[in-house]
Amino acid sequence: MLSTGAKDTLDSGLRRFANTHRNGPDRERVRAVYRCQPEARHLCSKLLSIGGKEIELASVPDCDLPILLAIGERFTGINVRMARQDGSSFRNVSLLWLVQESPLTAIGTGYALSSNHVWYPHAWGIENEAIVETTEVHLDYFGCFLVGERATAFAMQHAASGVTL
Repeated sequence: MLSTGAKDTLDSGLRRFANTHRNGPDRERVRAVYRCQPEARHLCSKLLSIGGKEIELASVPDCDLPILLAIGERFTGINVRMARQDGSSFRNVSLLWLVQESPLTAIGTGYALSSNHVWYPHAWGIENEAIVETTEVHLDYFGCFLVGERATAFAMQHAASGVTL
């Protein structure tokens, strides 16, 4: 159960998101996310309690949502290193993992807080204790690690499909 303050923060953030995307397919997409995965509200609450003003939710169904809610964590105090700047974070980190351009030890997947104070679905590499960013440095990161076969499966899916999130 959310506290009154947390509920107010969540409701405020969701209202700002809905108002920003009042017209067009984005508003219907937000409604579809909540109809299909009502637990997305818990993720929104968690992200907004960390910071930011809005959340750009992933497409439905977000198969990573239960994992993010169960074991997702904030990545704080971590050095960030740039590896590549073109294209989608999901595709970029997948290519880094598959071709071993960088000695990645894991793939991070979840959400990143951009300089415009919006949380976006995002993927990043992990090299030892550092985030390997492939698009732009973000203010904050929330997600989970993928290693071994799970990281390779993630990379194969996103590198092959050319997914842009």
